[in-house]
Amino acid sequence: MLPITQEYVGEKLKNLIAISVFRALSEKTTYFILPLWAYELTSSSGLMSSVRLFEFLPFLLIGLVIGTIVDRIGSRSGFIIGTSGQAIAIFLLAVTGAVDQRLMVGLVFTSMGFTYFAANSFMVQVKFELPSDRIVNFTKINSMVSNSIDSTGPAIIGLLLIFISYKSALILSVLLLCLTLTLGSISFRVNPGDSSSPFLKDFAKGFKVAYSLKTLWTLSWWTAVTNSIIVLTEIAIIFYCKKTLGLSDAAIGVLLGISGLGAILGSYFSESLEKLFGVIKILIFSIILIGAAYIICSINLNVFTIAMLLFAESFLYSMYVVCIRTYRLLITPKSDIGKVSGISGSIFKSLMPISLGLYALLGSHISVDRLLSWLGTFLIIGALILLSSKILNLNQKLSQNY
Repeated sequence: MLPITQEYVGEKLKNLIAISVFRALSEKTTYFILPLWAYELTSSSGLMSSVRLFEFLPFLLIGLVIGTIVDRIGSRSGFIIGTSGQAIAIFLLAVTGAVDQRLMVGLVFTSMGFTYFAANSFMVQVKFELPSDRIVNFTKINSMVSNSIDSTGPAIIGLLLIFISYKSALILSVLLLCLTLTLGSISFRVNPGDSSSPFLKDFAKGFKVAYSLKTLWTLSWWTAVTNSIIVLTEIAIIFYCKKTLGLSDAAIGVLLGISGLGAILGSYFSESLEKLFGVIKILIFSIILIGAAYIICSINLNVFTIAMLLFAESFLYSMYVVCIRTYRLLITPKSDIGKVSGISGSIFKSLMPISLGLYALLGSHISVDRLLSWLGTFLIIGALILLSSKILNLNQKLSQNY
């Protein structure tokens, strides 16, 4: 094994970032193309909605189990299996996806299951590859990469589709995954895993460990609440821009670009601001500020205030995401990081179907300005309750876990 020098760590960091870039490009291409292809095949929103649903379901249905499997077989093996399965499923989608709608959604579900498997393995491998003091740096850069591709990806892929078909674009996604697989196979150290105990006992241990990390357990459910509200408000705002303000797709694209810029800057400044204020204060006060922005924007909804809101929300929530993910990596024991990541990741997304379902049922009866004021007030009250509790140590910093 090579000695752990600064040069060695720097090389590992570069490899991990390169893998992040290839994975993000591949996944963004796939996410962007599949709903469009589904709509082209049927000329209706039915299959399009089903594709979106089956992209999301694996995170809820198998997320709790995946982490246990990763810890048992080792993260390097998990990454190879997950990325290989993801590439095969997308390749089959490109070749056979248009043949049958049920086959298409089945392959989408399979692809997303393997995607989550690879993502969980990758984050475990990050903890295995990097010293603790470099994990926050990697998480910041990883978030910046993801946000940059989220912002620019649709425009780039849209231009690409002028010259190539949906199938060809999916093949390109597969090739990017093959690059990811090759680089990971070559550069990752072997993490042997531990399968000495029975699977069910190991699975139960994951919940015990997750629950024993009281702060992380509390923050996971807090993140579930904030995620469900952030997703809901973004959909409501886009709907308002389209229906009430009558903005064109291009104008909405500009607004989303402003949001993406906020997310990139939030990721960039997250490390320095966390060092200044501490991780818990970032996780609490960023949400208070988002709630305040909702309330202020609700007073007068127009293009300018919406642009400012989207920028501020993305800036603040991007910092939040970097901090919660880094905190989880740092405080979780290496032997249980897959299990805890799988459990907390499932919790993070657990309330999103409820909030989106309620909005689908009741959204037409509630004005967007009133919705923003209600949700903003709810976020502020929830953050203040957390702030006053004895569960969280407001002075805690990520550096205390190095």
